[in-house]
Amino acid sequence: MSKTFSEQTTLLIYAAIIGIGGGYGAVGFRWLINHFTFLFFGRTQIEIASYHGVRTLFVPIIGGLIVGLLVHFFAKEAKGHGV
Repeated sequence: MSKTFSEQTTLLIYAAIIGIGGGYGAVGFRWLINHFTFLFFGRTQIEIASYHGVRTLFVPIIGGLIVGLLVHFFAKEAKGHGV
């Protein structure tokens, strides 16, 4: 006796799994941002918002240059909006 789900129920189950995965992915992404911010700046995001040191200016500039060079030399199809 095998029970099969209707197509609508199957889609609902898939949507729930994808939604939960997306939620955990967003939380994990925020966690990574916070930890890398602390790693590179030695401060939390809240502390950085009120701090205007040299690293606060130059670390994002260096990151942008690295991304620009990677796109220019290795991923020309990624050039444009959103990079």
